[in-house]
Amino acid sequence: MGMRPAKSTDDFMRAPAGTWVTSGTTLLWCHSPTLFGLVCWGSPNEHEAAALLRILEAYPVLAPRFDALLDGSAIERVEPAALEVLLAWMRTHFEPLHARLRARIGVIPPGLGGLALAGITPLIGGPGPVQLAESTREGFRLLLPDGGDALCDEVTALMMAARGTPPWLLELRGLLAREQGNLELGEAARQLGMSTRSLQRALAGAGTSYRNEQGGARFRIADELLGAGEKLSAVAARLGVTDAGLARLVRARTGLSPGEHQKRRRDPQRS
Repeated sequence: MGMRPAKSTDDFMRAPAGTWVTSGTTLLWCHSPTLFGLVCWGSPNEHEAAALLRILEAYPVLAPRFDALLDGSAIERVEPAALEVLLAWMRTHFEPLHARLRARIGVIPPGLGGLALAGITPLIGGPGPVQLAESTREGFRLLLPDGGDALCDEVTALMMAARGTPPWLLELRGLLAREQGNLELGEAARQLGMSTRSLQRALAGAGTSYRNEQGGARFRIADELLGAGEKLSAVAARLGVTDAGLARLVRARTGLSPGEHQKRRRDPQRS
């Protein structure tokens, strides 16, 4: 029998075992009193982070020692304000978590956002380092060698339902993220086990296009690099586009030039 939806956030906090709940861009699940996890997607802001951390304060009702899987592989952008909220919470709860957490598996997204998350995972607490998995499925297998695949499929299905996104589109976005948008349509279709025409029809049915998905993947990389202070020419080279191509990419999604967008990313108070 799979996990059931909690009637409310408060119900989940009181008795999480065997249930799941969503909060903003996060799905929290509790397979048993000794196994808890969450999967986060999109670009969670500081308010969503604060709401999530309130739910996480239910960890005292779990077993005295429990394992956790923290899956951030679908995160598209790490908001600095959200990270600050997370770090403040970790500083407050480090000691009790250190005493309760056993195995901790982290799954991070590609790019600079993944590096940022990897850098804070040691603050999650517990003996020894947090183990980073290359994929969600690998993370589940590390925690549950015998039943990890089934639990991974269940949690993935719940997450996709919460996002309203078909699995093939999530997989395509993962491919484009790993390749920084530098993936031809035909090769993407081949890796998805689809024909080029079938992929194009499916994208149109989902209200998008390959060019839009490719541009979105490139913009997310550019956004991270610009926010980190990279030179514009270096960002263009990293994406395999010209300076003019970078300008078109950023302006199409922000209405700003790359330089203007970089200033806004680095100093949002002046925007």
